[in-house]
Amino acid sequence: MDMFINLPEQNAFGGDFSKTKPDRKTNRVSRALFYFQGIRSSDYLPLKIAEYMTCFESLFLKSDKELSHQLAERVAFFIEEDPAKRVETYKLLKKAYNIRSVTLHGNIEKSSFERLKDVALKLDEILRRSILKIISDRNLLEGFNDEKNFNEKMLKMIFNNSNL
Repeated sequence: MDMFINLPEQNAFGGDFSKTKPDRKTNRVSRALFYFQGIRSSDYLPLKIAEYMTCFESLFLKSDKELSHQLAERVAFFIEEDPAKRVETYKLLKKAYNIRSVTLHGNIEKSSFERLKDVALKLDEILRRSILKIISDRNLLEGFNDEKNFNEKMLKMIFNNSNL
């Protein structure tokens, strides 16, 4: 079974983030864009999905507890307003996180090419929407780069249904 694909519009963000070296001093958005550039050169679907999850982690996580739940919840609330769409997005990210985990821990996903392609395409669309939403709003961008208060702002977004 062939697990390789090049997704369309891989160069939509442009720019060369290869000079960015992600570390503690690099802001969330720059780290995510650095990792996103790596996705563009990957054509092995399970690894591509793992790399998408790394981008989402760079944007939406600060702690190392309950990662898959916290990530799926934060992305769903950030990108979707409709409750049904939030549930759909939450389930997709949980599924993708599982694919990421089994891929990186050596138990390569034996899913069909079409299933993996569908997950990768949906993740690509959600990640692009997330990044565009963040970089299009100065207040959001500042909120994402406020490391000290980031987790608190995420909680308020979810439970108060407010922006960062």
